Amino acid sequence: MEDQDVITTHCRSIFDLPVEDIVITHIAKYLTLVDIFNFRTCSRDSRDLANKMLAGRDEVALTQVTETCGEMAFRVIVQNCRKLKKFRLHFLTWLTDELLIEFLQNNPLLEMVEFYYCQNVTCEGLRPLVSCKNIVSLWLALMKCDDKLLQDISLHNNNLIEVNLSSVWKVSAECLVEFFKRQPQLHVIFMPSLEDGQQVVRTIIEHCPNIRNFCIMDCEPVTDDLVLEIIQKCSNLKVLCLPWFYSTEIMSKEVKRKMEKKKIYLGDPGQPYFRVGKFEYLYHPWFIHRDCWHKEQRCVNLEGVRKWRATPWP
Repeated sequence: MEDQDVITTHCRSIFDLPVEDIVITHIAKYLTLVDIFNFRTCSRDSRDLANKMLAGRDEVALTQVTETCGEMAFRVIVQNCRKLKKFRLHFLTWLTDELLIEFLQNNPLLEMVEFYYCQNVTCEGLRPLVSCKNIVSLWLALMKCDDKLLQDISLHNNNLIEVNLSSVWKVSAECLVEFFKRQPQLHVIFMPSLEDGQQVVRTIIEHCPNIRNFCIMDCEPVTDDLVLEIIQKCSNLKVLCLPWFYSTEIMSKEVKRKMEKKKIYLGDPGQPYFRVGKFEYLYHPWFIHRDCWHKEQRCVNLEGVRKWRATPWP
């Protein structure tokens, strides 16, 4: 009874609770960004408390598809979030280099970075990633990435576990060869668009022995000999995504038989999701759009699947 009287007397509202010990540690983690921003509009005290909640967050996920965050809200995030370890920015048409540079400079402890088609962001906006030396998962799908950026990243960070360069057009094969030579711990690789990617693929086979998920959907040419070499030398490989025309029209029965024997799943380029056992994964950025975004939100909550892929896919 005495404890209840103390709580009743001294904690009449959420503003009376200890901020660090209770609000941020035990309450804020159950709130979405939408919840926090809605709470922030209630009063000045709410705004100050919401800002402290944002300051305590270690991950942020924003997408134009869900229409839950605009440029003004992102500016608030930039001002308050300085301890982020993970973020996801998808289809943010209003995101500029200036905003992104400040955001990245404020969060040097980043470990997982995921970009999908932020069309107004250039290489200059991505340049601060070079200073984030703790990054293990780097997704730059459909982004404006060039040789200089990849070279700078590889010089300062050789601990990447995942890299997604899907539909990146301005990266040369020579740069990729040097980049993958410096990343021996990679488990997940999404190759960029290359007209002659065989040398890059063979470099990956030689220098990335732990690769488990390998996507070469945008690479040409893909032949039976190349796929057989991948199957034979990548002993930990679980999922292999190949160009649609090759996998449906050209692939020989021998290749299919060896993939089945080694239990390597062939990702279907015609489907946005592939299934391994009871798990479902989104594997290509072209399929993230308004009609299937809710499916991704559902699939990342399946048992055993981490929303942020800190460990490789099975």
